[in-house]
Amino acid sequence: ISLEVQTGPIVHAYVEGVHLWPWTRHKVLPVYQQNGVTPEVIQEGRQGLLTMFRQKGFFDVQVDVDTKTQPDGIIITYSVKKGARKKIEDVAFSGNSHIAEDELETHVNVRKAGFLSKGSYNANSIKTLQAFYQSKGFNQVKVTPQFDTEDGDVTVRFVVDEGPQDVVETFRLEGNSSVPLTELAVDGLRLGHGQPYSQKSIDDDRNKIISYYLEHAYLNATFKPTAQPLSNDPHKFEVVYTIHEGPQVKTSNIVSVGNNVTKQELIAKQAQRLRVEDPLTEREILATESRLYATGVFDWAEVSPRRQITTQEQEDVIVKVHEAKQNTMTYGFGYEFVSKGGSVPTGTVALPGLPPVGLPSAFKT
Repeated sequence: ISLEVQTGPIVHAYVEGVHLWPWTRHKVLPVYQQNGVTPEVIQEGRQGLLTMFRQKGFFDVQVDVDTKTQPDGIIITYSVKKGARKKIEDVAFSGNSHIAEDELETHVNVRKAGFLSKGSYNANSIKTLQAFYQSKGFNQVKVTPQFDTEDGDVTVRFVVDEGPQDVVETFRLEGNSSVPLTELAVDGLRLGHGQPYSQKSIDDDRNKIISYYLEHAYLNATFKPTAQPLSNDPHKFEVVYTIHEGPQVKTSNIVSVGNNVTKQELIAKQAQRLRVEDPLTEREILATESRLYATGVFDWAEVSPRRQITTQEQEDVIVKVHEAKQNTMTYGFGYEFVSKGGSVPTGTVALPGLPPVGLPSAFKT
């Protein structure tokens, strides 16, 4: 096998106008983290510098980029002008016609200036705010930060372009032949007729439904959502949740494997909640593994059905354990005889881990 390697040009990245430690520069600039140099990667580095200094209170910061190709490689220079550090006076929103400012403010991480503090701004607030809007059905929302400065103060403004709201027009639940919806989700599902359509709501419903089935020994249950927009309105959806329940599995027999020294009574005590003819739930399988491991007797423990669950309604449960190395205790006895010219010996007795004990003068052998 012959490999031909072309290393390509060496990339040098510099930051002018401010002092950055090398590890900070490597963390902020993606040219140190990715293969290849593209205009997108260069601009991502510029945005990273803007974000970093804005989070430190330099809201008037400016970053210019200059790229040069030379014989010894590519040189990227970021020129930074921090400006004066300002304090955050207020937080504002614009474009939010459907959601009140008070509710939006709970989803951004911006702290106003206070005593001995100029306040703080976290750029992750943009992603958090967009995720909140998407959970309400505004799946095309865009949020842009804007910093309105006046003298030494700044107002952090989030400009929101909400876009259209996606709504569930029709909703069906199929395949739950053994469990009614009122039992599957006692407090209801997130999606339904007239509710905002969002991927987060689907994920929440999936977790709720699958958790119920696993808790009631339907170990093979699956959940498949489908959503189709209406032909006459792309922001109204037909949503179908299709469930494959599979069998409800009960414990047929419990077999222990690997306990060469450990008594069966110890394993039976930790696995006592696994009972023959009872439903075999995912929760109890994991809980039994944890209890066995917590005894400190085993390196690991695994509880699982003997065979893969397909259509059977009863299955043996195998409790596999691997015993940890047994503890050993060593001990010894020492006696020192020292003759002092007479017939009465003296000496000391020493045991491991205990202080030496002197023999009395009346000691006789």
